[in-house]
Amino acid sequence: SVASRGLGDVYKRQLSDIRGAGEVTVFINEDEEGVRGVLVVAEGAGDLAVQTELLRAAMTALDVPAASVEVFARSAQGETD
Repeated sequence: SVASRGLGDVYKRQLSDIRGAGEVTVFINEDEEGVRGVLVVAEGAGDLAVQTELLRAAMTALDVPAASVEVFARSAQGETD
């Protein structure tokens, strides 16, 4: 499978426009049959409402089911566990 970097950059800009999303990175895994999976990493994804909006936007933009999209919160710079 191939990660579509150029396509991910397009969606990164669109998803960044969602209120509260902050900085967003999008990875798209696709093969000859189309998009197989989407990974969204966003600063604001720790907020459930923002996470839901990012999920819905990725599903709609890429025409994939929820099971094909994962949304994770980006770690803050310098954050330690």
